[in-house]
Amino acid sequence: MMLYLIKAAVLMTLFLMIYQLFLAKINTFQFNRFYLLLSLVFSLTASIIILPINILKLPDINKNLEKIFQSEQGLLDEAIVSAKTESLTLDKAAPNTTKQSAPTQLNKKSYFSLTSILKLSYFTGASIFFLIFLIKILSLSRLIQSNEHIKEKGLNYVLLEKDTLPFVFLNYFFVPKKTFQEKTLEKEIYIHEMAHIKQKHSLDILFVEALKIVFWFNPAIWLYKKVIQLNHEYLADKAVNDQLNNENSYQLLLLSKIAQQSTAFSLSSYINYSITKNRLKMMTIKTDKVKSIFLRSCTAALSMIVLLCFTSSVPSFQMSHMLTFDPSSEKYERTIKEALKYNDPYVLELKNLDIQNLKSAYDQMSEEERENVSEFPFLSPETFPKLMELYQASDKINVTFHYSRPITKKSIKAEVWDYWQESKKIDYEIDDVEIGSEIGNYSKEDFALYQVIEIESKGLLKKPEYLVKLTTHDYYQKKYIEVKKELNTIQADYPSGDNLNIFYFMRKASFSVNSKEVKHFPNETELFSELILQGLLLHEKKEYKSGPHHIEGPFVPTTLTRNEEKISVNIFKNSEPKLNF
Repeated sequence: MMLYLIKAAVLMTLFLMIYQLFLAKINTFQFNRFYLLLSLVFSLTASIIILPINILKLPDINKNLEKIFQSEQGLLDEAIVSAKTESLTLDKAAPNTTKQSAPTQLNKKSYFSLTSILKLSYFTGASIFFLIFLIKILSLSRLIQSNEHIKEKGLNYVLLEKDTLPFVFLNYFFVPKKTFQEKTLEKEIYIHEMAHIKQKHSLDILFVEALKIVFWFNPAIWLYKKVIQLNHEYLADKAVNDQLNNENSYQLLLLSKIAQQSTAFSLSSYINYSITKNRLKMMTIKTDKVKSIFLRSCTAALSMIVLLCFTSSVPSFQMSHMLTFDPSSEKYERTIKEALKYNDPYVLELKNLDIQNLKSAYDQMSEEERENVSEFPFLSPETFPKLMELYQASDKINVTFHYSRPITKKSIKAEVWDYWQESKKIDYEIDDVEIGSEIGNYSKEDFALYQVIEIESKGLLKKPEYLVKLTTHDYYQKKYIEVKKELNTIQADYPSGDNLNIFYFMRKASFSVNSKEVKHFPNETELFSELILQGLLLHEKKEYKSGPHHIEGPFVPTTLTRNEEKISVNIFKNSEPKLNF
């Protein structure tokens, strides 16, 4: 939260600097008003605006390896990953009790920590300014209730006993009772105040006052109120001059009112004669149209750059769940969902799939949309005919598509959590954000996953020796559940009792039998999908050759189960399937 507040405060300051640089001295008052208000809105929402970034995606096999190596490991209860080699190990990471005697107990909560002091100071300040805001509202309400008020032409006149300058708030027009009864209110003043009411300037002030409660520590928000109120006066002055077309007379009237006492409230729109000089000067400024367009364009461009610098970016694997599907994408996902097993949302049965409906939705999607929906790589013009052929054979060949399952949640044991709290050799990372060596007010029940990584020794600096990566339940949901489904394996059962299990997740790798090396091919998805369909359709018509063989080009790594015996099989393009020894 504190980071969000600081980020928003910095953005407000930058937007205000842009305003002062380009807009403050030109008479584009309506544009200026919307810029000031929108800049506040964007300052508040910049952290919520999510922009996808393209990152180098690891081979899908890594995701499967990650699942394989998730296991309990001693007191630290996790696989140790070497920072130098970036490889997983199965060594246990239990504390060395012979080297550590009577570990120092760490305080779980430090009531006098810097963080606690900052939080206490912030909420104290926010509470004070909330009370001030409340007092202002109650004072205006009391002023309305304690004085005579008359409703006329949809406007509420509040007749004040005190001789003061008129002012307005929302739909209330505060005017001295004597002036109202004798009808001596100057026409210019009436038009000016009515402009405030018609243009709803009070709502702008209320918005800024509310932000002052949250961002009371930021000087920029106080300056925002001043420039917004000044711009309101410019707008009201313009309304007077446009209607009466007598600037000289209006300027003289303003000068005559400078010494008159005002009881206007800071929440109200009123004639602020302490800034009369600026108002009089602005009335004389005539901004050239070309200059106005240029300055507004510069403002928009620079503001956009600043905004983009402060928006959040996430990797594509986190972005997919945030995308708003168009009707085609929704139709595609709905069709996939309807074909999933009722008791297993990660297994799709081909016989239950509405292929024509899925194909129709697929054809209407863009390439970008296809990248962000559940994986089913058999709908291209090259592979779809064979998919239809396989679908029509569903009464004989039972084909199921198995999607990658999320990592299973792991609870933290009480003794592990206590050890972490007591240890001085641990840094923490929560939801992919490093937070240092203090876990704060979290409890072990707040986390769905954890991983302990051994980090390189820092020698004399005595840095923490372990990094504990924690994942909250909400982040787990976004990262592992609300993402597109990725195809993992494909299984086919035949009347003969044979079962083929195709490792789709290995589509980017081709193994050399002799050298045991892995070679990566460029985009072979369509070819790989074609090989899969061909292998599934022709399985019962083929004889599998045994013996060593040289692999050339892409192949489909498969396991054949026959008579309860598992055999490794490779399927090649335009060749007989071969047994792999």
